[in-house]
Amino acid sequence: MKCNICKAEALVKLRAHNAAFCRDCFLQFFSRQVAKGIEKEHLCTREDRILVAVSGGKDSLSLLYELIHQGYDATGLFIDLGIPVSSQAARRTVEDFCAKHGLRLIVKELVEDGLDIPTVKEAIRRPVCSVCGKL
Repeated sequence: MKCNICKAEALVKLRAHNAAFCRDCFLQFFSRQVAKGIEKEHLCTREDRILVAVSGGKDSLSLLYELIHQGYDATGLFIDLGIPVSSQAARRTVEDFCAKHGLRLIVKELVEDGLDIPTVKEAIRRPVCSVCGKL
């Protein structure tokens, strides 16, 4: 499959856009999509301070990175839910990514407030997923 723009070998196929892109063309496409979305929806200006909730996944980290790249004053926020193993792994991913790219990051540890998922789960009689969604 070939890139729709430069005809090099495509690495990314986006069915919703009926398009395929090489690495460089995809990065340009992504950057334009973010800029268009912000402008169309009047989400923010470059004078605004933006707090981006980051989970450790590609979507939130890519958005934080792209906002900084486009000149926005953005800071990442990671909420450590205190879930054994998974919270530690996600936090490590976020901290490593932000350190590598020089991005500002705030980490909020819910255990400090007694609101970590294991503690809250002990106090309620609901599925743990419903607790996590509420927090």
